[in-house]
Amino acid sequence: MRQQSRLYLCAWAIFVAIGSCAPESSSSGSGLTEDTLPSSSVQAPAPSSGTSAPPAPDTAWVVTATGVGPIRIGMALDELRGALDGGLREPDSLSAACDYVFPTDYPAVAVMIVGDTVARIDVDSASIATAEGARVGDEASLVAQLYPAGLSTMPHKYTEGEYLIVTPSAPADTMNRLIFETSPEGRIDRYRAGRVPEVQWVEGCS
Repeated sequence: MRQQSRLYLCAWAIFVAIGSCAPESSSSGSGLTEDTLPSSSVQAPAPSSGTSAPPAPDTAWVVTATGVGPIRIGMALDELRGALDGGLREPDSLSAACDYVFPTDYPAVAVMIVGDTVARIDVDSASIATAEGARVGDEASLVAQLYPAGLSTMPHKYTEGEYLIVTPSAPADTMNRLIFETSPEGRIDRYRAGRVPEVQWVEGCS
């Protein structure tokens, strides 16, 4: 009888030991499984490397005292048409004395034609800069910083502003000018580049 009790106790001890080694139920703890992980713990996919960068700005069309883009002061009107590959808007009746034509892709640029020749270029928008970086809307003081040599000033004919006149130092270009018109508030309103005397005409072709 004592031997049977001993066997019974041994069997019960083995049963308890086996039960304590069994894996915990999946319903214990927080109750989270792989299928129920919070969405915040899931990493977002990396951005696609195939996204194209924005196009670089067109830096070919910058103004100097001798021209802008493919347009050169002194070139014939037919040369201008060829340089722009037909991308030129002209008045129905072009005045032989003085008139303006306009590159269709750059409406901020007006090209003065005098005697069938490019005489000057007028710019009235911030979209076209000079080669040194001056733009319509900039502080007038920037012109003195960008053009420390060959700069002179004159009072504006109609306002309390000024004309800031840049004369190139290169001997071949000394008959050309860059002229910035400034407002009474000290900002660039518009500017022009071209040859003397046409670049000095305040009213353009008027």
